[in-house]
Amino acid sequence: MKICLLIDSDNQIYAYAPCHVLEEDGVEYHSPSLIVDGESQQLGCRMVMIDEEDIPNYYDLELWQCRWVEGNLEYCHEKVEFVEMSVLRDERNKAFAIGDKYQNFILWESLTEEQRQEYRNWREAWLNVTDNKVKPEKPIWFD
Repeated sequence: MKICLLIDSDNQIYAYAPCHVLEEDGVEYHSPSLIVDGESQQLGCRMVMIDEEDIPNYYDLELWQCRWVEGNLEYCHEKVEFVEMSVLRDERNKAFAIGDKYQNFILWESLTEEQRQEYRNWREAWLNVTDNKVKPEKPIWFD
């Protein structure tokens, strides 16, 4: 099976999909399944068709984890790291959206000193999550 790739100007995989398999006069050929539209043109995308067996299969690889280098797909650690950090930041923002209500003066005053310290530790751990990649457990009393 062939895979159709759109490669942007930074050699990143912009989009991918299996190619269409067409038959004409008993001859099978592959047709691109993606188009270079206005948005992908602005990104400098070009289309490439590759055989599925040319995709590296280590690390349960997905195409978004690759980049196009000298006519080959290669695993891109930096891209994977960037996505992991983005996910952690999103999770931190969601946790802060819930937990930061305890910074409200009235709620803060209702906490025991032990709860205040737990909150400080929890918040500090979330601030460090992109350094150590350890997501903190929220205190039991959080609702």
